Parts: sequence; C-alpha cells; structure tokens
Amino acid sequence: EISCNSQGQIIRIRIQSKNNANYIAKEIGQLKYLQSITITNCPNLVGSIPFEISQLSSLNEINFSFNSLTGSI
Repeated sequence: EISCNSQGQIIRIRIQSKNNANYIAKEIGQLKYLQSITITNCPNLVGSIPFEISQLSSLNEINFSFNSLTGSI
C-alpha cells in the first residue's frame, strides 16, 4: 500500500506479509516527503537498512518488525 498527499508525493509505504520483498533500495532516500514506512513480516527481506533512510527529514514512523534486516538508523 502506497499513500500520497494531495500533490501526489509519496508519504506512506506499507508492506506486510510479502514473500517477494528482497531488500530496501537506497533510492528510498529520494522520497523526501515520506512520513511513514512499515515493512513487516517479510521473511525474504534481508540486508542492511539503507543509510539514506536517515536523511528523510519528514519521516516520523518506522516499523521493520519481523524481517532479517541489519543495521541502525
């Protein structure tokens, strides 16, 4: 599920219980209006949390529960 504001900018990403999510691309850092990201219960999601997420100044909610991600934000 992807939600946008009235200007069409992505403000929320929500992915739950998907087996096809493999990693989080560093390009997520280009979503400068992103306020919330939830990626949970994705057993194939592995690797590092992209550093670029830490650069998203509008981001105020992160949930990466029940994945195999590593690293810090």
